[in-house]
Amino acid sequence: MKYVYIVALVLLILVSRASFAQSVMGTATMDANWVIHLNGSTVLKEYHTDVSAVGFKSEEQAQKFFLWFRDNLFSFKDFNFATKKVTVVLYPEHLRNAWT
Repeated sequence: MKYVYIVALVLLILVSRASFAQSVMGTATMDANWVIHLNGSTVLKEYHTDVSAVGFKSEEQAQKFFLWFRDNLFSFKDFNFATKKVTVVLYPEHLRNAWT
């Protein structure tokens, strides 16, 4: 029974470390030309992104954009029309070369 507690503790520590590593989020902006500018010198998995420069006229227009423009390299989630913020999720493991 002692070994079960030790294994459970080790698994708990590993899961908590993995959860923390995934929660790191950078910041980015999207300009009026739809170009996303990542802040920082290292590429992270997720970026909290300001899209106010794009000028979406409605939440529906923005949602359609975010659904239409996604592929195996990036996607969008958690769009907030009031704050004009969206989370950009990157999938660098699908690239042949490094992100720039």
